[in-house]
Amino acid sequence: MSVLKEVISREATQKKARISIKADIKDESVLSMLEMVHPKLEHQHTLARQFNMIQGLKELALQEPTLDFLTPEYQAILGDADKIQAEYKEHPTNLEYLHGVVAKLFVDKHKFKGDDARPKVPALHQLLSKYDFMELVNFFVTQGV
Repeated sequence: MSVLKEVISREATQKKARISIKADIKDESVLSMLEMVHPKLEHQHTLARQFNMIQGLKELALQEPTLDFLTPEYQAILGDADKIQAEYKEHPTNLEYLHGVVAKLFVDKHKFKGDDARPKVPALHQLLSKYDFMELVNFFVTQGV
């Protein structure tokens, strides 16, 4: 809707026409969008975290005779290392793309309300780097107008 509003506004400006575009963006629809993106974000964050741990776990495996002291999670990461690396390397920019989608949603939500949320985007990206769904929802709710 944001893109459509921009295009219509640009065309009206070029034709020197006065228009007024009003849209009622419901906070529930924004939260619904976050809920839809959540599983993908969570998966990509988990994948990136596991991918970043593999090298250290492999070095540890070379130095230790047994890996019984590792948690089951770390043992599973080591066991699935090839699969994790393949999936991560297949789509290395998925996480950045999803962060961009969330940031665009945040900016567009505020744009429809007549606010400029761009100064808050760095804080949003910081929050996304340590992804927690409830903190993300709280950010969208508390940074609203």
